[in-house]
Amino acid sequence: MQFKVPAKLSWRIAKPWILIVLALYPAMTYINTPDAFFSEASSFAGFIPLLFSFFFVFIGYVSDLLAHLSAGLRMLLQDLLLVISLPFLFAGAYFAFDYLDDECVVGASSLFDTLYFSYVAFTTLGFGDLQPNGHCRAIAAVQAVLGYLSLGLLVGVTNNFFQTRHREG
Repeated sequence: MQFKVPAKLSWRIAKPWILIVLALYPAMTYINTPDAFFSEASSFAGFIPLLFSFFFVFIGYVSDLLAHLSAGLRMLLQDLLLVISLPFLFAGAYFAFDYLDDECVVGASSLFDTLYFSYVAFTTLGFGDLQPNGHCRAIAAVQAVLGYLSLGLLVGVTNNFFQTRHREG
């Protein structure tokens, strides 16, 4: 007789380990060869898909943690998490591309500058003090569209959540 683990249970156990492996891969690569990590495009180009993979696994893991909440509150918290964390993901991408190009974001000198630019692009404020350069213009355009959609979704979900609570009493 073969012992079978339910798929949902095994996935819940595997998610934290996937997060750990995804986080340790670039860290171990950097520890072993710090100069080569930032100077070789091949090793750093692999970091970008890893960053996006880590982000989506993290969002899925948090969604599982929120599973016991009501559907409206869970959706509101998931969307709020998306709006807060998506600019961090893009800031990491801008910072990563900064090592491959001379200047991905003109005027940015640190990770905090790219995070600031990412939030400005995400909310489509466009102050003009930092500007995307080269292929990062396309990334900023995608981020602005995602910002429109995510913030609009947040407004709609928040409105729906409070209307439902008002109707229920």
